[in-house]
Amino acid sequence: DKTISMPPYGIPWDLTVNDFSRVLPDLSSMGKLDVFTSDFGATQVTLLTHKLDFNLNQVTTIQTPCPGGYSFSSVVSEKFDANDNWDVAGVEPNGQLRVLYGNGGMAFSTNCNQHNYGGDVYTLNPTGQPPLQLSKAGIAVGNLNAGPKKDLAALGGAAYSVTILLGIYGPTNAGKFQLDRTDSRYFVNVDPGGQVSYPIQMALGDLNGDGFDDIVTANHHSHNISVVINALSVGP
Repeated sequence: DKTISMPPYGIPWDLTVNDFSRVLPDLSSMGKLDVFTSDFGATQVTLLTHKLDFNLNQVTTIQTPCPGGYSFSSVVSEKFDANDNWDVAGVEPNGQLRVLYGNGGMAFSTNCNQHNYGGDVYTLNPTGQPPLQLSKAGIAVGNLNAGPKKDLAALGGAAYSVTILLGIYGPTNAGKFQLDRTDSRYFVNVDPGGQVSYPIQMALGDLNGDGFDDIVTANHHSHNISVVINALSVGP
């Protein structure tokens, strides 16, 4: 057994932005958990690298090559592609979702084009509807269609609904996501009875023990939650 001595008090890091969301994977490939913050309101994200002494003593701001930068209101991390590095997906307040693919160390790559043009940006609203302008919009990662790849679900695309992005498996486009904005099955209503106001965060998990992830949203203004049980009807 090993005894671990924690610091007697918290150590502050001034991120100079609104940290709305964070994840703690080993993004620096050093064998320790790091902190990746969403930096809402900025055109960057921040990575705090964990050294061996419980000191997150290296702060790295990560800029995007895309015009206008990005401003995530919520982030998740998972190994989406096959290179065994941790990747990050974030939802933006303009109704878009972006995936940053880890290259190892503290480097990430992303294609600035929309996904239907081979890029890593996904517009979350249905075709013909304007995107929501939410200051806070949640995102979650899980398995919604019993497939071999992780899927994403995000708020912010349409009122009172969750947008589903299905992970693609195969020799081409591995680590990418499938979203058909003309297909209503990719948009899950979380307010069937008119009792929901401002869904702000969400989670995926197998709530009824059937082996498939279900959807839960936290609805800020209505002070309740929505639970959507997965009936495996989403996606083709």
